[in-house]
Amino acid sequence: MVTRSSVWWVTTIGAPHQGSAVADTLYAVTQATGTTPLATGIANALVSIISAISGAPRLPQNAEAALKSLSSAGSKAFNQRFPAGAQTSNCGSGAAVVNGVRYYSAGGTSVVTNPLDADSALAITSVLFLGKPTMTWRSAAPRAGARCCATTTDGTT
Repeated sequence: MVTRSSVWWVTTIGAPHQGSAVADTLYAVTQATGTTPLATGIANALVSIISAISGAPRLPQNAEAALKSLSSAGSKAFNQRFPAGAQTSNCGSGAAVVNGVRYYSAGGTSVVTNPLDADSALAITSVLFLGKPTMTWRSAAPRAGARCCATTTDGTT
C-alpha cells in the first residue's frame, strides 16, 4: 500500500492511463507476423545504446514487457492492481487524494507541439487512433478535478 509516509504525490504527464492504441497495434502486428523477437531485439538494442550514452548502461531493457504494459490490456491490469487515483472512464476521473497521496495528471491537446522536437517524427503513429477519441488534459490539475475532453486525431473535440 502506498501511504503518505513514503509518497506525497503522483504526477503523470501524457500517460496513456487507459492504454495506447499504438501499443495495441504494434503488439498485434508483431504477434501476427511472428516478428516480435526481431522487433523487441532491435528496440532493446537501441534502448541499451541510449542507456549507455546516458550513463546507466546496466539498467535492464525489455521492450516486449514495455509494449505489453502500455497496451489497453496492460493498462487495465495495472489500474486493477493499483486503483488509487485511477480514472473511471476515458475522460473520467478518480479520487484526487487516496491515503494522503495526491494524484495529478497533465497532457497536451495536439499531436505535434513543435516541429523541431525530436519526438515530432512519431506523430505519424497518431493515425493508429483512426479518429477515435483520445484523452487530453487542458491543464495540470488533480485527476479528480481535471478538465478533460475527448479529442480526435484531427484536433476536434
